[in-house]
Amino acid sequence: MEQSPTEILRVAFERAIANPRVVADDEAYARIASICQTLSNRACARFILATTLAKTILPNIDIRKPYTEIGDPDVYSGRTYDEAYITSFVIQHRLPCNATTAFLTPAFRNRNMTLTPDLSMVGRPEALYRATLQLLTDIESGRMSAFDVLVQTISLLLIVRDQNVPPPPSGRRRLFLSYARHDRARVTRLYDGLLEAKQIIWYDQHLLGGQKWWDEICMEIRLCDVFLLALSPKSLASAACRLELEYALCLHKPVVPVEITRIADYRTLNNVLRQTQIVGCSKITQKSIDNLLRALASLQPSPPLPNPLPKQPDVPISLLEKVSDALDATILGTEDEQRLLLSRIEDYLQSSDKRDARLAHKLLLKMQQHPDLLARLLKKIDDLLQQRRKDL
Repeated sequence: MEQSPTEILRVAFERAIANPRVVADDEAYARIASICQTLSNRACARFILATTLAKTILPNIDIRKPYTEIGDPDVYSGRTYDEAYITSFVIQHRLPCNATTAFLTPAFRNRNMTLTPDLSMVGRPEALYRATLQLLTDIESGRMSAFDVLVQTISLLLIVRDQNVPPPPSGRRRLFLSYARHDRARVTRLYDGLLEAKQIIWYDQHLLGGQKWWDEICMEIRLCDVFLLALSPKSLASAACRLELEYALCLHKPVVPVEITRIADYRTLNNVLRQTQIVGCSKITQKSIDNLLRALASLQPSPPLPNPLPKQPDVPISLLEKVSDALDATILGTEDEQRLLLSRIEDYLQSSDKRDARLAHKLLLKMQQHPDLLARLLKKIDDLLQQRRKDL
């Protein structure tokens, strides 16, 4: 089945995170890098995103002809792809590109001709436009694939974005707080205390997981100056916390373990945590917050992100999160597949873990409203929801 433009962009983003260097040709890589790293001109990077997306979807078009007015059989509307798909993609991932379509900038507006490197473009710097048009020619000649250039452009834009975030106010750093969901109430008090101390802090407040959730978490780790780990037996057992910590270490982020629940045996900690000063916050008081602030003030500045970026870890997906992802699909599948999804939700409705039970209830409501749900399963869902209301 053919992939939609949105799906292709999602896959390209995942590839960009997993493999920061996909274009092997050094000359071509240098061209893409110059396009992404030129802060004075953001139109060319967005232009490359739109044209390579179109070529990936429609391999028989001539990528150098993004204007339907040319009239040839192999033309396409680059502006359509730009406005319909690139706009939301750029906003979602905060990519350093033009806020609006590149096809309304003076250089790319109504050219209505095949774009070749020898054309004189009105935009500046002139060398940047030559590099952009040379990339189109290289793709059209088969020297490299449009998808590889799309992935490489996204990868380099992510690096530029993460390295050019405005610094926080003097004396403050961007903090990322990693925690186990079981500890959420205690972590919220820690968060409130740091917020009152005018710290810039981010922590995950979403209930559902999934790829978008994980992409946002990994992006915030890349953007932070200090990685705080809310240390507890639950966070030590959490796969998500472990992956977040490993990713922060790969990015050379300073790590501060904050002990919110007493650890019975410190020998169970990994080597990094054992060798790092642990700040005690089992009782979240003004004194413990002040101790944490002093520990933060003693840290060296966070170094620049490595280039290329290390591979982003795969999303940690629980069984319920897999069910949630399945319910996001347009088609739920065969009757057996739908019954399997329902049985998995039902298993968690009676869970002693209130978070799992609440999530299972939400998923049951989600399945009830799914347009592909078989009518004979609807009564079963209605009965489960009625029983759930009685139990509550």
